[in-house]
Amino acid sequence: MLFSIFQKLGENRSKLEEQLVCWEQIENNRDELDIWLTGTVEGMEDSINNFADAVTVQVRLYSLSKRMDFFVAWVFEIDLDS
Repeated sequence: MLFSIFQKLGENRSKLEEQLVCWEQIENNRDELDIWLTGTVEGMEDSINNFADAVTVQVRLYSLSKRMDFFVAWVFEIDLDS
């Protein structure tokens, strides 16, 4: 009986360690998303205020669409895994 208790504790510990790794990855990606969003919002606001530079606006919009695809896919992946 004691052996089965320790075996179950070992299984639970392993599962908890796996979950911890997943949460660390989520938090790291959340931090990356937050940094990206802050910079993107500031860049877009700057583009609105200084629209005379159309090339910079186009580059920012292109960058936004590419990075947004990545983050949307990432969010859907997390949603599907949970």
